[in-house]
Amino acid sequence: MSPTRMRISLVLPDLPVGGAERAALTLAREFILFGHELAVCLLHTRGELVSAARTLPARLCDLSMISLLRAPAAIRRLARFLAEWRPDVVYPILWSATVAAGSAAYAARRHARMITVEHNLPSWYAPRVRYGSLKLRAVMCVHRRADRVIVPSVLVREDLIGLGLHPDRVVVIPNPVPVPQGVAPIDQEPSRPLVVACAARLFRHKGIDRVIRAIAILQSMGVDAVLRVAGEGPRRAELEALAADLGIADRVLFLGWVRDMSSFYKESHVVVHAAESESFGLVVAEAMAHGRPVVVTPALLKSLSFLAPGENALITSGAPEAIARCLYEAVRTPGYLRGLAERGLRDVARVCDPRAVAQAYLEAAEVAG
Repeated sequence: MSPTRMRISLVLPDLPVGGAERAALTLAREFILFGHELAVCLLHTRGELVSAARTLPARLCDLSMISLLRAPAAIRRLARFLAEWRPDVVYPILWSATVAAGSAAYAARRHARMITVEHNLPSWYAPRVRYGSLKLRAVMCVHRRADRVIVPSVLVREDLIGLGLHPDRVVVIPNPVPVPQGVAPIDQEPSRPLVVACAARLFRHKGIDRVIRAIAILQSMGVDAVLRVAGEGPRRAELEALAADLGIADRVLFLGWVRDMSSFYKESHVVVHAAESESFGLVVAEAMAHGRPVVVTPALLKSLSFLAPGENALITSGAPEAIARCLYEAVRTPGYLRGLAERGLRDVARVCDPRAVAQAYLEAAEVAG
């Protein structure tokens, strides 16, 4: 990595407690520790992580895009900022920010290295969002003109190549995942309930309903289990009703958005992630970094290359019965979950070290330059 001090701009839509947003703030801290100047440009300054962004020794640029009608004005503001502040590298993150940054860079008539960051699995994601086809075309247009495209997994790289990007332009760099100081795997006390955790936006493809059904099956198998769910979304009322219908409303706790995810992981015994598809699976990596064993579906094996079934993670089909049986067998074997957690902690610290990830981002920009 070059020792030259650079000006770096991160561009994001906003800062809710999402995986891409948490990863972006981790990168921001590492860039600052490397000695670079940083600006965080937000299309709309809102979200639970804005307060964390304000604590950084960095510029926070509010582009005031409070609605889609304000998009042209927000792009003009970003273009003026890029022309005046003159960053060396621009990293737009997530679709709306990618399109805005691409348009603003063109309007600014000044070439900074544009390194786009694709956190979605585009061909899977586009059909599931409003105007997805139009959005995908706009995003791919910016990706094609970018100096490099960074993706968090081989799965996303293959998808972008299938959509027409040249393989040499797409760089796989995992998301940064800090390991908290003093973290250590724990054993469940047999006299206390098994605390199962899920963290996700409450959409159908995240599979929270299957985990709720698994908790009900575990209860019928004689395992006292509690499910703690971090996240919000359109299915919350439906999921709460499901827990009530299964007679376990008092065993399923919906916590909404959780700012202190570190405490959330530490208060659990095992984290289950039953999503149908993930571009990376930050929740899984974060849980492993907190010394917690994870139960995941096969969809995560291409997203998190370091997952080793039975070695550092439990892999299940995602059916409620399979999740319940997996957990039942694991808790019946003393020390088994702890061993999984110890190996998972070792592997995620090796692959997702924030300093190494930030350095790889900077090296991608240098190669592009």
